[in-house]
Amino acid sequence: MITNDNKPLFLQIKAWIEDHILRDEWQSGSQLPSVRELSAEFGVNPKQWLTEKMKSRILHLAKVRDTTPTEIANKVHMSQIKFFKFCRKYFDCTATELIVRVQGEE
Repeated sequence: MITNDNKPLFLQIKAWIEDHILRDEWQSGSQLPSVRELSAEFGVNPKQWLTEKMKSRILHLAKVRDTTPTEIANKVHMSQIKFFKFCRKYFDCTATELIVRVQGEE
């Protein structure tokens, strides 16, 4: 399937699923495609795509002056612990270090 880069991936997947249902290719009670099948169809793993979008959102929020890690965690709907672990895993630093780093780049 050719993806539309102007449309978020989740909307592309939604439209693709709806299209299959409307064409009666999938019957009621049919199992939806696995993440592996979606990855093959869309050329990207949905989890990886969502992670990249989350990273982008966090970096954007970290640019706001006087923001705190707690405020960012709340805005991205993560617990503080999950947010701190996310920063360690994907940015290789603490949440506070990330904010300092991002604001220092401006």
